[in-house]
Amino acid sequence: MVFLPADYMRRYNIPKCDAIPTAFSSQPDDSCPFSDDILIQDRNPDRGFRGELYLTLGTQEAYPQSGKNCYDFFSSAYSRFREENVHLYQLYVYLSAYYRTPLDAAALKQLTEYFQVLRDYGLRVLLRFAYETESNNACPSTRLMSENIRILKKWIAENAQLFNAVVYAVQLGMFGYWGEGHSETKLCDKKRIIPEVLDMVPRHMTVMLRHPRFLKYVPLEQLRRCSIHDDFLIGVEHPWGMIPFSHRQFSMLKNMNRRMLCDGEMPWGRDKTVETIDALSFVSQCVGYGLGTLSAEHNYKEDGNAYHLEKWKNEYMSLDTLNAANLPYFPYLLADGKISVYHYLKYHLGYLLAVSNVTKYDGACTFSLYNFGMGVPSGFSLTYMHEGVRVNEDISDLCAFSVKSFTIDDGSPIRIGHNAQPDLYIRLMNAITPDKDGYYIL
Repeated sequence: MVFLPADYMRRYNIPKCDAIPTAFSSQPDDSCPFSDDILIQDRNPDRGFRGELYLTLGTQEAYPQSGKNCYDFFSSAYSRFREENVHLYQLYVYLSAYYRTPLDAAALKQLTEYFQVLRDYGLRVLLRFAYETESNNACPSTRLMSENIRILKKWIAENAQLFNAVVYAVQLGMFGYWGEGHSETKLCDKKRIIPEVLDMVPRHMTVMLRHPRFLKYVPLEQLRRCSIHDDFLIGVEHPWGMIPFSHRQFSMLKNMNRRMLCDGEMPWGRDKTVETIDALSFVSQCVGYGLGTLSAEHNYKEDGNAYHLEKWKNEYMSLDTLNAANLPYFPYLLADGKISVYHYLKYHLGYLLAVSNVTKYDGACTFSLYNFGMGVPSGFSLTYMHEGVRVNEDISDLCAFSVKSFTIDDGSPIRIGHNAQPDLYIRLMNAITPDKDGYYIL
């Protein structure tokens, strides 16, 4: 099966997978000192570990039929991940109560109020709408699903500021168990629904699909904003993962993910489908996908038990291991030439940016921006002054091992800000302190 059009790479001017760098094109120097302060990277937006939240519209429940209040569940989830400084969550919004009738004003009010709480807590979410679970048959007709998408599109437009403040990406969702596109009790017209979901989501946001077979329903002009979320990451291929590693388009799909926001998760720790996940194979798979965020809800410390992520706090990768496997890393986070698998993931998921090779001359300044992380700073631009003109240069394509050079006016402040949410900015892993608005002086 072919998932992407044959001219996908050419159409979007994307380098072939064998052209993706596995080493920096130039070496960083000490002209702008680096920092080993882990709190810098911990505070950076739209990257790292994430938790999970649930909201069932039309009820006060979290997960459908759970009997748990959605706000009590929120408080518990928020408290559980404070030690890890998690500020990202996957939010499942269940429409199960509206599989026979359209969403009403009460449901939209409930959704608005929940988003306001998320905003007040400073949280960002990966959003997925869904109907069915393993314990219900709440599958609407295509017509009603389409009507609810239309209602949600209108709600998103009317609450654009709130939506942009809270949501960093959207998953296709809608059909199948948990919105994962499989096991649905009533087949919907995907040729109709998938373009409508894409149209519902603001154009600047990534839309993640659970499986590449859904790409054939994506309009060609919207392919560039899609990625695949692999919800069965185990380091080796599996029928519940993305596709076989030997598939002729696997490299193209990985390349697509590397250039976009991309998410994934391991199976639950209690799942015995796979007893053991090899740490290096798992990390290599995450890097291969350019993973930006990863679930810490799965396979960490569920139900008071210690699973892979917890055990990996005491399993280490050496400098030689990282180099041999072509894995990006920030040297200043390695202690005694090694880093635990857990902490490697915690700090290298998504982007990890630092400035180096700073040179000043004749009223100008040149510098290079290095990405030591595995994912891209999707949706972010670098702002600076050059020859007296304000420049906003998109850096969304700065993938792992990428280096980009800039020339600015000497003394010009620089800032890496989010294109759609102005108060979000990226903190550099350098020993220089930004002002309160995120501007740096080199």
